[in-house]
Amino acid sequence: MPSYRAYPVSKDNHVAAAPSVAITCENEQDGLQQAQQLVDGYDIELWDGPRFIARLKALTVIPPSSVDPVDAPKMKQGL
Repeated sequence: MPSYRAYPVSKDNHVAAAPSVAITCENEQDGLQQAQQLVDGYDIELWDGPRFIARLKALTVIPPSSVDPVDAPKMKQGL
């Protein structure tokens, strides 16, 4: 069964620390799904030994106080 490593990535696009977790799963797709659950405020890179799999991006959250009330309905509609 494959084993993948999930590395946190800093804001300046460098691996920030040793792997945060080892993911053992059936296949690469399962590894990506498990790694997606680790994304929390910073990107995660998924590796299979020396082989890069993917970078999973952290979501950028806009604080409600920084949104103009006039634009808020447009943001909800994706405009």
